[in-house]
Amino acid sequence: MNVVSNEYRGYGIGTALTKERLKIRQQPTIVNAWCRTGEPDSSLIFEKLNFKLLSKVENNWLEESKKVQNDNFCPDCGKICYCDSKIYILEEEYLN
Repeated sequence: MNVVSNEYRGYGIGTALTKERLKIRQQPTIVNAWCRTGEPDSSLIFEKLNFKLLSKVENNWLEESKKVQNDNFCPDCGKICYCDSKIYILEEEYLN
């Protein structure tokens, strides 16, 4: 997971981190983008890098967050996470 602090978003840091991680990937690459309820989500980066959207999963971490019972599980939702996710795939050779 890549995380960029709010004050540094919009400078290409998330994209650069993702590009570096793609250099060591195994093909095909499948990612699960966390679509946080209160923040811009990483799906923008994956779409920019030509990943193909396979599906959207509503409340993806709901059951896991209920089992963990951790007050910090989700920075937006808190103890129980209602965030969705988007599943992407990158099948072709990655181009810079």
